[in-house]
Amino acid sequence: FVCDVLVGAVLKKGYDVSDISSYMFALIYVLMLPASVRYGIVVLGVAFTVLIGKYAFGGYGKYPFHPSAFGFAFISVSFPNEIYRYPASFSAIGTGADSGAALFSGVASSLKYGGVPSIDTVDLFLGNYPGPMGTTFCLIILACMVLFIVHKTISWQISLAFLATCAAWAAAFPRIQTGSLQSVIYEFLSGAVIFAAVFIVPEATVTPKNPMAKAIY
Repeated sequence: FVCDVLVGAVLKKGYDVSDISSYMFALIYVLMLPASVRYGIVVLGVAFTVLIGKYAFGGYGKYPFHPSAFGFAFISVSFPNEIYRYPASFSAIGTGADSGAALFSGVASSLKYGGVPSIDTVDLFLGNYPGPMGTTFCLIILACMVLFIVHKTISWQISLAFLATCAAWAAAFPRIQTGSLQSVIYEFLSGAVIFAAVFIVPEATVTPKNPMAKAIY
């Protein structure tokens, strides 16, 4: 809201009540963070998402890529030690400047170094492992994808083509030595792949209109 008001004041256009996209971009960005992240990183990332990712390119519908992904990329490069370490599920997290929670590397960290995660597949589906606040609940996110596709909120060609491409890449170039299928399962369930397929990749304002072009995109 503050970013929208500032931009409106600078451009002398005022605050556009009908444009709520900044709230959605901010929410999507925050859901990719650990629950223990410092508030300063949240504020900085939201400001970068809205001011640079959205408005630097001309505002709503004129950016070449999803503003939330842009903001997260900036933060992940700037603060990797805080962005990729997470509190354990159901652990106590303080609300002060320091969360006080014990932090652990995510499942993706094991894959990075060729290790096989020791987490049960069911727990991976249910999000019962250290990870970002909103990307680990794969079963719920997949249900959201089905709902959005049925209501034509997102394009199924884009989401499914994106998942198929990720699956093909994980199968062809596995980072673990337990087989291609296991590689696909862990790559899909350990990071933000499914979350991105639902909330980031099919952003309507940056996608083509032709069905074949959507799949290629």
